[in-house]
Amino acid sequence: AAIISLPSALLFRIWGRRIVFLVGCALQVLAGVIGMFSIKYASIMGVLLSCFMAGLAQGLGQFYRFAATEVVKPSQKPFAVTLVLSGGVVSAFAGPLLAVHTSNLFAQLPTFFGSFLAVSVLGFFNGCCAAAVEYGEPAPAAD
Repeated sequence: AAIISLPSALLFRIWGRRIVFLVGCALQVLAGVIGMFSIKYASIMGVLLSCFMAGLAQGLGQFYRFAATEVVKPSQKPFAVTLVLSGGVVSAFAGPLLAVHTSNLFAQLPTFFGSFLAVSVLGFFNGCCAAAVEYGEPAPAAD
């Protein structure tokens, strides 16, 4: 997540919020798919790549709180940030529970195959939500 934090400002400026958030969601979906195949075929390098890509996706997701303040009226900004940050707190509890409950979802497949599937499914639905938001124009570059 830290690796993407520095270039993310440039990415948002060039492509805008929607595209970069959708790239993050696509990274999450791809991370889950790579993770599923890596678990199935016992590829530690694949699992590492999957986790790296998931980290990049999470790093881009850290910017939702800024986007939330840009798409609401000024009087609603505190509430928007509260909702986004509260979602993070809920995710801190829900994520591990989801991993545990999906780890053996498919009896015939290796442990955590279902967890990586859940990562992909959540990334897909996250992308649907990110695509539905009307973001403002990218900020002009400072000269």
